Amino acid sequence: YCGVDPKTGDGIAATLYPKLKDDFIQVHDPDSGYREVVISGALGIGKSFFASLGILWELYYLSCFKSPQRMFGLDASSKIAFVLLSVTETQVKKNMFFNVKNMIKRCPYFKENCMFDEKKSSDSLIFPNGIEIFAGSSAISSTIGLHIYTAVLDEANFFKVVKKSARAKDSTGEY
Repeated sequence: YCGVDPKTGDGIAATLYPKLKDDFIQVHDPDSGYREVVISGALGIGKSFFASLGILWELYYLSCFKSPQRMFGLDASSKIAFVLLSVTETQVKKNMFFNVKNMIKRCPYFKENCMFDEKKSSDSLIFPNGIEIFAGSSAISSTIGLHIYTAVLDEANFFKVVKKSARAKDSTGEY
């Protein structure tokens, strides 16, 4: 359902390692109870790809509702945000945001039912029903005020830990 790679002729699911495919199905089962997933491991095993597919699945899910805001008790004019974060905004745009955007463009479902506005797609992807995918940095200010439905912290192990920070929330002084 996510389209076919024009170079290989393979569907996206065919490119997932079998274990990641099983994990993906388990995590995104509506009855699974999962609300947070941490993916770790070696370079090239598909962590970012797994997360990108998760964004597509969750976007599909929300797009099936006439008013997804109603599910969360939000005003109909409220935006529902998908947030992709990395160490820097440049990093997330070059990698995960770019990949998610291109996967959506290849997917027949989104082409026919829920495509973002190409004219407004440099910093975010704006979809019908007030759904938007944002690319941001690890700075806390990049997500303030958003109704976040799904977030991905890509390369989270490279986020800075600041000792003796005024922003610390507890007595350790770490932020």
